[in-house]
Amino acid sequence: MLPLSAANALVTHGVELSRGTGVNVRTTPQVTRPADAWNFISSTWTRLHGESTSRTGSAPVYQTTRPGGIGSNMPATTASRSAEPLPLRPMPSVSGAASRSEQAQDPLSRYVHQLSELTGMVSCCVFEVATGREIVHAGASPGAAALAEHGSELLAAMLSTSRTLGLGHALPDAAITLGAHHLLLRAVPKHPGFALHAVLDKTHANLTLARLQILRMDAIFDEPAG
Repeated sequence: MLPLSAANALVTHGVELSRGTGVNVRTTPQVTRPADAWNFISSTWTRLHGESTSRTGSAPVYQTTRPGGIGSNMPATTASRSAEPLPLRPMPSVSGAASRSEQAQDPLSRYVHQLSELTGMVSCCVFEVATGREIVHAGASPGAAALAEHGSELLAAMLSTSRTLGLGHALPDAAITLGAHHLLLRAVPKHPGFALHAVLDKTHANLTLARLQILRMDAIFDEPAG
């Protein structure tokens, strides 16, 4: 007990409170400042804590109860939980990875991809001449369907003219210059019935150089399959 005035009456009162209860009541000297009160409290707590530790020989162990009533030490529970490995999550599947790998090995895909990187190339498409069906496309507009359809019509018209004039039945190799673009039409090597329809920007592409570069790309179809 911390008396704020003369301690005699408080000591007597403390004795009366503890009588028959087993509680040890002690009274400090008169407290005149808050700092004195705090010093008494701190020293008493330190002494009691030291006595408790000396009796047990170690720091107190707190108990916790698991579901089902089985007790366990808190430190052991924490250690066992921290030792448990975290569940592994499977790697997300990458859709289309196999198909992209197959396309990278496909000569037609490599052919069109390299064509699309030529200076001034706007759009290019390999298509089936007889049906006008697109096979492989790269670039922006015009799209694959438009290039295939109109490329088939242009080749059909030129083939008809060639037959009418008695100039043969071979698939023509043509370059058409429009207002702002060049159109290139030619057969695809080693792919009978397939043709290329390419659109180049007239302001950026050199038509003669582009035709030479496209001709050199025929070597792609001579490469051994990887």
